[in-house]
Amino acid sequence: MSLLNKKNFINKGYQPEIDCLRALAVSLVVLFHFEILQFTGGFIGVDIFFVISGYLITKIINENIKDKKFSLIDFYLKRFRRIFPALFTTIILTLIFGFFLLSPEHIKRLSESALYSSLSISNYFFWKESGYFDFAKHFKPLLHTWSLSVEIQFYLVWPILLIFLNFFFKRLKIILILFFLFSLIISYFYSSRTTGFFYFTGFRVYEFLIGAFVYLFKFEIKKKFTDLTFLFGFLLILYCSIFFSEKTAFPSINALFPCIGALLVLISSNRLVYLKKLFINDYSLTIGRLSYSIYLFHWPILIFYKYFIINPITYLEKILLIIITLIFSILSYKFIETPFRKYKDKKFKISNFAFLISSIFIFLIILIFFRYAQYENFNKFLSNNDAKILKTISEDKKIFVDSEHYAVNKKESELFDNEIFDNNVLIFGDSHALDLYVALKNTEEYDDFKFEYLVNNDLNCFRNKSNRDIIISKFKSFFGLVDYCDLKVLNVYNNTHFIRAKKIIISTRWENFIDFKRLVESINPKKDTEIIFVNRRPKFYHIPTLYLKSPKDINKVANLNKDKNVNYINKMINENFNQRKYKLFDINDLLCPQNQCIVYEQKKLLYLDEDHWSFSGAKFFGKKLYDNNFLNK
Repeated sequence: MSLLNKKNFINKGYQPEIDCLRALAVSLVVLFHFEILQFTGGFIGVDIFFVISGYLITKIINENIKDKKFSLIDFYLKRFRRIFPALFTTIILTLIFGFFLLSPEHIKRLSESALYSSLSISNYFFWKESGYFDFAKHFKPLLHTWSLSVEIQFYLVWPILLIFLNFFFKRLKIILILFFLFSLIISYFYSSRTTGFFYFTGFRVYEFLIGAFVYLFKFEIKKKFTDLTFLFGFLLILYCSIFFSEKTAFPSINALFPCIGALLVLISSNRLVYLKKLFINDYSLTIGRLSYSIYLFHWPILIFYKYFIINPITYLEKILLIIITLIFSILSYKFIETPFRKYKDKKFKISNFAFLISSIFIFLIILIFFRYAQYENFNKFLSNNDAKILKTISEDKKIFVDSEHYAVNKKESELFDNEIFDNNVLIFGDSHALDLYVALKNTEEYDDFKFEYLVNNDLNCFRNKSNRDIIISKFKSFFGLVDYCDLKVLNVYNNTHFIRAKKIIISTRWENFIDFKRLVESINPKKDTEIIFVNRRPKFYHIPTLYLKSPKDINKVANLNKDKNVNYINKMINENFNQRKYKLFDINDLLCPQNQCIVYEQKKLLYLDEDHWSFSGAKFFGKKLYDNNFLNK
């Protein structure tokens, strides 16, 4: 194969085992994303890439410093030449396909993620949005670029830090071990707090440092133990890729295990005896060299196809998509990656000036697309009826935003006009509680009630504390640090808004194993106060998009594409709910009677997105709530 031609190898000190480890890493990521063979923890492939990067970059910098030929500018240029040509190509192609396939709202979001990706800060962009494992990830064709942003941020800082440490400190290894421990500890403490921390570079530093230690400590293994060391590392990676899942706290301390596996493979694979041909072979070498392009292309190809057909994809379709990914990757490797990295007469074949100009040109295209997407009215490309419905959805969002803003800014003395009446109802929780507030307030059958809304987005802090949570709390308390969830629980306990309410409705995006008893005790209601918990509502494929793609069968298709994880969470809530004094209202029975969900009724969309009601939906479900004796006196 031409891809195996040694002329394509740019570095003289080529290490084939590195490409074989890359092949393993990217294969795990692809199998995870395509949901093939139950590799539920295949996302650890990204962590293996971080270890490889930490090793290679530390080796390049230190050896060049020792040879007194290190240039920071040359280092950055080589890194940028390695990353940006293929990345920019992927972004441009994604924007082109996205323009023709995506709904107006998702085109705008794509333009934002494209800009952030091109600036190497997409990890912070996606941090602001929902989690990596969120159902909404299927509307983010550039979500996977978060890891490239993390790598580039590491590349920017690491050489400067190494030069500084080498110059001012003799005990470099000790200082790096301290960095390693600090990153690992904060990752352990905070990773489970929110899925957004999945993207945070600081929590990933220790993974890069594990790779750096491979070079700095020069691990020596006796030849008779190399195959055994490799096998242990390989099996450790395999174990994590199978038994980790989206419910695993990550990166936390859990990312340490696949990283140690990668370390063991790195220190042993260059001296393998019995397992050499199994690991280092033509297939692995080819996939390894294609790994960067495979990583870049596989996700947008999968997302666009899923977006186009809506329904779950078959194994045959998955295999065909992987083949398409390989074709794109081969073309990218040969015509994008290699030309920008290839030397001729000790100079780059494509000059630095040409690279710089082409990069600026592509970035300007991305910037123009971003500006266009932000201000262009894409609804003009739709039929009048579709445009009208989407315009109504946009206006509805403002109603909910204004309602929340009004509630947040309301003084405590203004709640229920500072009076205690039997019809006072306080609705407590996140945006799902806000939906209930708007629904009940705009249902005339409930006109006898007085409703107030109290915002709280942290009710999942009332989950049952694990041994790990207890240890972390005590550790922070010992050092005088305030635990985030302990503080949020205390805020609820000190809140006096509940005093005037005769009924309290509590609704949020519940997680597993909530300690409802502790939550009620924190609210400290009066003895005659009625408390109603509302379980998790269903989460759908983005409803406005679903309407544009399948308006006739929208209710049926929405039901087929529900997030099944919600059913599991509600099952856990039902099993865990042991408060006989309080009610647990199953909102799923109301929204999806007899498992038939209603998202579109009387030519009106009932949802703004995946799980928030539109104003029409709030009024529709408000009436349903009344018919189901919700708040029955």
